Amino acid sequence: KQVFSEVSRVLRPKGRFYLADYVRPDINPSYYSFFPGGLRFYSRRQREKFGTDAGLECLGHHYLLGPVLLTIFSQ
Repeated sequence: KQVFSEVSRVLRPKGRFYLADYVRPDINPSYYSFFPGGLRFYSRRQREKFGTDAGLECLGHHYLLGPVLLTIFSQ
């Protein structure tokens, strides 16, 4: 949420923010607890909500390689 708030704050009007990251795997999240606080994965819907909550418009989602999802937002 902090990332989206900051992006919304600094993005120029009609600017775009491209988020490419892994989507949530279909396995037990505790597997990824080797990082302090764990490692979090978010679904398409969750990404879109983070963006809209920060005042960004989601322009679409595109799978790149396997579980890597590109989500495009606009101010």
